Amino acid sequence: MEERSHSPDNAVARAQLALPDPGANLRSGVNSDALLDDLDRYDDCHFGSSGEQKVAKAWADLLSNVP
Repeated sequence: MEERSHSPDNAVARAQLALPDPGANLRSGVNSDALLDDLDRYDDCHFGSSGEQKVAKAWADLLSNVP
């Protein structure tokens, strides 16, 4: 039986998705679970080179568009 190290539906991810609150000026960050695919994680958990590049670009794009 294969055990996955990473699952997009986990307690931490659910808590992070529940945090954004415009009234408190809390905005969503980059959701790496939604952004990355299996090829972007070298051990089914940690980011590989392509995953690091995608997440870094997504954060740069997000932060450069902050009002």
